Amino acid sequence: MKTSLHMVAILLLAFLTIAAIDFGICNGSHDVVCPQREKQALSSFKQDLKDPSDRLSSWKVDEDCCKWAGVVCDNLTGHVLVLHLRNPPYYYPDSSLGGEINPFLLNLKHLNYLDLSGNDFQGISIPSFIGSLATLQYLNLSDARFEGTIPHQLGNLSGLRFLSLKGGMHVENLQWLLGLSHLEHLDLGGVNLTSEHNWLQVINNLPSLVELHLSDCQLDHIPQLTGVNFTSLAILDLSKNDFRSLIPRWIFSLSSLVFLDLGSNMFHCPFPMVQSNMTLLRYLDLSWNDLNCTVPSWLYSFSRLEFLDLHFNHLQGEISNKIGNLSCLISLKISHNNLGGRLPNAIANLASLNTLDLSVNGLVGRLPNAIGNLASLDTLTYQVMNLRDGCRAGWEGFVT
Repeated sequence: MKTSLHMVAILLLAFLTIAAIDFGICNGSHDVVCPQREKQALSSFKQDLKDPSDRLSSWKVDEDCCKWAGVVCDNLTGHVLVLHLRNPPYYYPDSSLGGEINPFLLNLKHLNYLDLSGNDFQGISIPSFIGSLATLQYLNLSDARFEGTIPHQLGNLSGLRFLSLKGGMHVENLQWLLGLSHLEHLDLGGVNLTSEHNWLQVINNLPSLVELHLSDCQLDHIPQLTGVNFTSLAILDLSKNDFRSLIPRWIFSLSSLVFLDLGSNMFHCPFPMVQSNMTLLRYLDLSWNDLNCTVPSWLYSFSRLEFLDLHFNHLQGEISNKIGNLSCLISLKISHNNLGGRLPNAIANLASLNTLDLSVNGLVGRLPNAIGNLASLDTLTYQVMNLRDGCRAGWEGFVT
């Protein structure tokens, strides 16, 4: 589900970005062809690429470049607007483009959209001249085996709305982001951010941000914020870092948040005492942390929550009857904690529940009979200790 939500958001933003570019593919004039200067720029770009699977076989010099694979032109002027050269079977090396990126791309003066993600550029750095493609709104260079320092010149792309640089690079600082005031989607997953101690203060100056992905960035400090400026944030992924602190209070003021992943860190208790405004939240992952207190009552107020993952912590106490308030839950994972007591009958209120994992806890008694009424339940994993009525202690069940 995490992947699907992410991909839906990316595809939606990509669609909106392209839609914002005023072109029509189907209704374009057949008399309009791409300008010779732009055709030559693309031909030079191709010459420096490695294309082992011949993905660019349609790029023939005697053909209109608007008909080339991955190229979209303005239907009125013929100017090249889009280069969509993402590796179609993501991570499949045999179809990856590689080689060098030719600066003749700068002759594409109307280019709005550039996607080279999923290819294999074998450790070269992102060329600094990419920051001179002044009309770019969408730039995706993720998982394309770029290495080295992310060039600060990308901060010159003042119209950029989507920026994805996920991969094994690093930054000296993030000050260049301050030039991207219209940015809505930022993915720096896997980028080493250890040199940037003011990362949050910089990102707080991106008021249009809707998605922020900073997973696996080797971050170890998440500061407090006195005022949050990115109030439109819907997706926040800070997973797989090394935060060893309380969960910051400011996160719970993000009223537009739909997706929150804080998993695989070292966050510890107590939970902040908040009156959460996150009424739209659908996905919450706090798994693989160091949470060793009781589940806070405000967590049961997320009435639209569909996916809740608390497994591999040290949570204590009993599961509250308030769990029944989460009536939209599809997946509930609370295994590998120190939860005790009986499973409340209110679990039967979770009519949409598909996956329930209760294993490796200190729960006692029998499963409520009402669980049998959960028609959507596909996977149930549990381990109940001190069973009575002839049931064997330590029995584990898996139902499909």
